[in-house]
Amino acid sequence: MTNKRTTPTEAIKFFCKNNCCCGVQSMVKECNGKVFFSDKLCPLFKYRLGKGRASVKTIRQHCLNFCMGGSKTAVKECTSETCALYPFRLGTNPNYGKKDRKLKSKLAKEKGLSKMGLESQLPKPKGLGL
Repeated sequence: MTNKRTTPTEAIKFFCKNNCCCGVQSMVKECNGKVFFSDKLCPLFKYRLGKGRASVKTIRQHCLNFCMGGSKTAVKECTSETCALYPFRLGTNPNYGKKDRKLKSKLAKEKGLSKMGLESQLPKPKGLGL
């Protein structure tokens, strides 16, 4: 990927194209979301085209269930730093520091919203994305 800050949705789009579909965009569009050797639907499927607002929890679910065989320890100890999903594998967004996450939680509680519902009301982190 690049050194620029990316959103979870951008990371998923990049991952699907380059890791699952051999770098061929038309294969991403034709994807049916089925995971090989399984009847399960890939949690990244909905966001593969770079549309929608993906949660870091979606990336964690993919890493945990489809990459690391359900092992939380393996996800934490993952060494695949070149993977587009690597920064989000723990279910947190590295674009927001600890202070930002605490502020987000506090504001969400005050307004009776979820953290995701509150995101549209907070300033976006600085960065250019992909």
